[in-house]
Amino acid sequence: MGKFRTVLISGCDANYFALLRELLTSIEPHRRARGFALAIMNYGLTDEQVTWLQGHSAEVVKPSWRLEISHAPSDKSGLIFSSRLFFPDELPGYDVYFWIDSDAWLQTPETLDLFAEGALEHGAAVVCEHHPSYRFHPRLKFRNVKHFIRGYGFSTGVWLERQPHINMGVFAIRRDAPHWLRWRKRLVAAATRSGRIAPHDQFAFNQIVYQDKVPTLILPPELNWIPDRGPPAWDSTKRLLVTPDKAHRPLGIVHLAGDTAKGKKCRLRILDGGVIETDLRYSNLRSLYAETSTAAGPSPG
Repeated sequence: MGKFRTVLISGCDANYFALLRELLTSIEPHRRARGFALAIMNYGLTDEQVTWLQGHSAEVVKPSWRLEISHAPSDKSGLIFSSRLFFPDELPGYDVYFWIDSDAWLQTPETLDLFAEGALEHGAAVVCEHHPSYRFHPRLKFRNVKHFIRGYGFSTGVWLERQPHINMGVFAIRRDAPHWLRWRKRLVAAATRSGRIAPHDQFAFNQIVYQDKVPTLILPPELNWIPDRGPPAWDSTKRLLVTPDKAHRPLGIVHLAGDTAKGKKCRLRILDGGVIETDLRYSNLRSLYAETSTAAGPSPG
């Protein structure tokens, strides 16, 4: 494919900085090995936190409001969720823009290549929240149906909600891909209709994939696994979190959306017998890798 410039991007406010540091610890040696740049969107970090990031080779960007609708300066969430649609403007000069939420961390390094190369070839690479091991969440289902109808009308909203839901906590998009403009257009329409940006920053991308049929690579669910939807299993031989089904595929990115981002312990089935109960933050899993260090196979990071 030739050489292309990729920038890994995340962002948060001061309250999520501890999680962001764990994400950066998990990706740092692997993104450097690939020559990926690093950028952090400053959504309310302290001066001390910004200094720490700059000392770790991160470009720290304070995003500006660019969406084509009015915005209240006090609406911090609107800026957070809409700014991701303008990465080529905020961070010019890259070929692929690769976003990872601050409440996620990298387990298998090759996941970085699958997203970046997938975006370069297909325009965008994403993952759906769709796996046989994911549990049904009535409250989440109700929320999604409600907001899809409010943002897209009854018939379109119900139809979109029934499609495998694309999670935009992890995505990669090529600089010149059609997704950016189509995504912004659909977000503006949904936000105007509903009066809110979130969750339409994510739902509008689902619309451009399923309704507008903008070509997009859908990667396997284990590459952006959400334990709150379904707890993974633990492979003590490989020392990796894996999918809980019979395939036991290693998780690529562990995404702590929902309760699991807030220190909730998760019961993990061990493939060769037994159960582990642990918080799935990266720092805690590193301790688990150390406890099983006599097993064969490498640990992440």
